[in-house]
Amino acid sequence: MLAEYCATVMRTVRFISEAFAGKRNTPGSVLHGFGHRGAARLYGQPVVSGPVSRVRVSETAGLANVLINTVGGCVDIGEYVFFGHDVMLLTGTHDFTVTGPDRQIPRKELDRSIVIENGAWIASRSVIIGPCRIGANAVIGCGCIIDFDVPADTVVKVRQEIVKDTIRYRGATRPGQLMAEGKKG
Repeated sequence: MLAEYCATVMRTVRFISEAFAGKRNTPGSVLHGFGHRGAARLYGQPVVSGPVSRVRVSETAGLANVLINTVGGCVDIGEYVFFGHDVMLLTGTHDFTVTGPDRQIPRKELDRSIVIENGAWIASRSVIIGPCRIGANAVIGCGCIIDFDVPADTVVKVRQEIVKDTIRYRGATRPGQLMAEGKKG
């Protein structure tokens, strides 16, 4: 049991160090003219906030520039899971019932874990808030905020309402606008 745990920790540390060394999930050519932040975004380097030992990542997963917060739980990423850019996996939380500086202290609870099962796709700018489980082969669409369990083989997407209104200019008549008399110009 201890040997298995140590192997998992070592694999995770190696994965994160390879990502930062540019050996994994990075383009082959070197980009010039970008600062550190720009290069990190383009190279797709993951960032872990909290104990790295709480992250378990399959060697076949594609992390891009995912932010992984492990303050309040563990994050387990399965085989062939892949991420778009700017995805956040958040296990941390704060106590909103207190005020002042006490509100800024993160609650270090271990019951806010995130599990992402094999083959899931988490699209760009999605936010996954623990505790939750993303089922096998599930798809989380761009910009979704997930704080609930998603069953396997399910697509979750944001559906927005599109409203198109014609601009009505004051004091001017344009083709297609109503004139003061109520006639079309």
